[in-house]
Amino acid sequence: MDINHSLVLKNLCAAIVQNGSIGESDMMDEMLRSIQKPTAFDEATPEKKYMLFGHVDIHRFLKDLVKSECDAIKKNVDAAKSLPYSKQIAKILLKNFDAAISTRACFILLALAENPETSELVMAQLKKQKAAI
Repeated sequence: MDINHSLVLKNLCAAIVQNGSIGESDMMDEMLRSIQKPTAFDEATPEKKYMLFGHVDIHRFLKDLVKSECDAIKKNVDAAKSLPYSKQIAKILLKNFDAAISTRACFILLALAENPETSELVMAQLKKQKAAI
């Protein structure tokens, strides 16, 4: 499925993230599981497998969800204040740190670091890994 042309999927996921119900969604749970699987998606190097969170389109989608959750916090949506999505995506990216910084997933880490609501989720680990970055 081409994520860029599926506005329904993008908006559905954004709504789930914005109202803080990520833990109740089997679809979001499966998505977070799937993005961690090594997959051959680069046509230039079909023999090499990358984590799906580094895919050209997927990383934008995941980064937009971080922004959606932060926007919900700015709009005082109580359910989003605990940052369930951002915590999950930060945990996944930090657990797979080398794979994250070597692909476009580094832009998700950057979005998490730059946003005041989410920066504390990643800054300690980023400072420890400064040499690798």
